[in-house]
Amino acid sequence: MGNGGGQEISVLETESIQRRLYSELQIPFPSEPTPGEITTSRKGPPFVSASPALIEKLNRLRSEVREMGMQASQIGVMPPNYPLYATLVMRLVSALLPWYTRPIREFGERAARTACQTLDILEEIVSQQRRFSAKMVRRDALAAKADRATVK
Repeated sequence: MGNGGGQEISVLETESIQRRLYSELQIPFPSEPTPGEITTSRKGPPFVSASPALIEKLNRLRSEVREMGMQASQIGVMPPNYPLYATLVMRLVSALLPWYTRPIREFGERAARTACQTLDILEEIVSQQRRFSAKMVRRDALAAKADRATVK
């Protein structure tokens, strides 16, 4: 491996890259090493795939999207058990204003589809974050093993 100086620069570069990565992903950087301590292994708690707050927000969003889809399917549909005269008036208004009622129904359906797609994208991001986290945990284990090997 040569002298320790070349290895130390590599470790410092790794630290710099790791700090930038944490910053870009907006993940808090783990506790700082003590002065003079240079290591390739990460200090602090293991990586987490997603915060409990994020998971809770995704669950609420999933519920809202499901509710939105159900409500969108009801746009322009006559509610059951309405009095006959109200049903006739609503049908008449709908027939007289198709240029108004049709776009509202289409907008509701499109909004529900867009919300579903957005939720799918967010869930994929969380899934990718979990996979990345698992890779980082494996990388940390290998780095710790390498640290122990270089200390000996």
